Amino acid sequence: MAEESVFRRWYGASPWHLLVLLAQFLVVVYAVTRIVGVPRWFEIALWFAGAVVLWDFVLFPLLLVADGLIRRLVARLPDAPVAPLNSVRAPLLLVVMLLLVFWPLVLRDAPETYRRATGLGVEPYLLRWTALSAALVGGAALVYTVRLVRRRRR
Repeated sequence: MAEESVFRRWYGASPWHLLVLLAQFLVVVYAVTRIVGVPRWFEIALWFAGAVVLWDFVLFPLLLVADGLIRRLVARLPDAPVAPLNSVRAPLLLVVMLLLVFWPLVLRDAPETYRRATGLGVEPYLLRWTALSAALVGGAALVYTVRLVRRRRR
């Protein structure tokens, strides 16, 4: 146990954290070796680099601003026995993340290469995204309602 505390002081986390991090690194290395054989590997690498920059400098700051707005709106609600913040925040975050990941398909703007590569059309994606969004928001509302009823019974 003393060794673990020395490791934790030196590394900042448990040894399991380092093992999981190394395993993730190995998966990335494997994926890169697979991609390098692809003729358009440079475009894929450029896309990943752009995604990192987009997340760090655009999307994450926007997420913080949106979270601040949600906090202010929820703070204006009358005092509730159960805090509604996470019941609003979680489904909205998931809905937006799903839209960001699948926006070309949801907005029916996928390139023709998608259709040729998969043999699938993009027609059902808008309906599926809308249904999944409604299910996430409805599920969060249901969980919040159950928490509220349980709290009031106590």
